[in-house]
Amino acid sequence: MLRSAHYMTGHRIKAVDGDIGKVADWYFDDGSWAVRYLVADTGYWLPGRLVLLAPSVVASADQDEKVIEVGLTRQQIKESPPADSDQPVSRRFEKELQQHYGWPAYWTAPAGFIAPTEMDVMGPGIIPAETDEQDIGGDPHLRSAKELSGYNINATDGGIGSVQDLILDDEDWLVRYVLVNTKPWWPGGHVLVDVGRVQKVSWTDRTVSVDLTREQVRHSPPYDASRPMNREFQQKLYDYYRGLGPGAGR
Repeated sequence: MLRSAHYMTGHRIKAVDGDIGKVADWYFDDGSWAVRYLVADTGYWLPGRLVLLAPSVVASADQDEKVIEVGLTRQQIKESPPADSDQPVSRRFEKELQQHYGWPAYWTAPAGFIAPTEMDVMGPGIIPAETDEQDIGGDPHLRSAKELSGYNINATDGGIGSVQDLILDDEDWLVRYVLVNTKPWWPGGHVLVDVGRVQKVSWTDRTVSVDLTREQVRHSPPYDASRPMNREFQQKLYDYYRGLGPGAGR
């Protein structure tokens, strides 16, 4: 099922034996567009602490009740390594998470398992890693959904608006679409752009470049936030972007 990352931010997170806090953000890999972590703000329970959870632990997500249930106990989460908003999510930290929860290392994970990545998180308050290369990994690709919001989006022939949201698939935890606010370029409101059309995300310039023309974006299936993204609409989106030929990102 397709879900809005922005809408799910703030959802209550419930462990098997009680609440642990609320969703504060989503971290995703800007190369594969896989969601790697949901970020939990533990609030009054563990004041001032953020907890990173792989989406593989999500048991259910109730959009109406605004509740995400995870298959972990409060004690397991309490004893997990604390995330530091002033430090990168390094390979060393991920190894600690993997050891604590018993997650397989992502490079040896079976097909279909969505494990955390070794890359660094770069978002508000996150700084580049400056420790041993063996523990940090390669180029950073793990990004904050909140950070991406507001980035300008450029088509091949000009700007088309800004990022308003990311649309996630909660079956495989992939980002499927970028929701674009097209005003003031086009008063049509909002369009969904397939992430397979993303050529580049520039975190220094705060821009997203797509291999589409403005007219191709304008003629994509109209998006109405007040209506559910049912199968029929999803099929229209899929057919439209497939009909444009291979995407840049896939």
